[in-house]
Amino acid sequence: MIARSICPAGAQRHELGSIAPLAIGLALLSLAAILTTVAASSLFLYQKRLLTLAEATALFSVSTGQPAQSFLSELTNNKLNQITVAKEQIIDGRTLEVRLCAQWVSPFALVGLPLTQIICAEGRSRLI
Repeated sequence: MIARSICPAGAQRHELGSIAPLAIGLALLSLAAILTTVAASSLFLYQKRLLTLAEATALFSVSTGQPAQSFLSELTNNKLNQITVAKEQIIDGRTLEVRLCAQWVSPFALVGLPLTQIICAEGRSRLI
């Protein structure tokens, strides 16, 4: 006995391409998730580099007695953009606090994410 299809032959032909929009939508959603992850990772790594630089600047300033700007002007291989010293103060007579700010630029433009962002990091060092 031969099994027959319940649907008429014309109904099957109509549904042949119905998975394509779903696949395209999934591909676009996956691409957006990957690009957002790359941009967020770039921002995180930029902030960590700035934090390391702020801590090194505070340690240099405490150990030599020179201002933080002199340390930043001596850097030759600096990949951070537009670094400024936002704050440099001695807190309790022995602890120096340095706050550096720099401008992060997104690797690509995404809807809902800023192209540039000002990132700040604080470093403290204590004179023993």
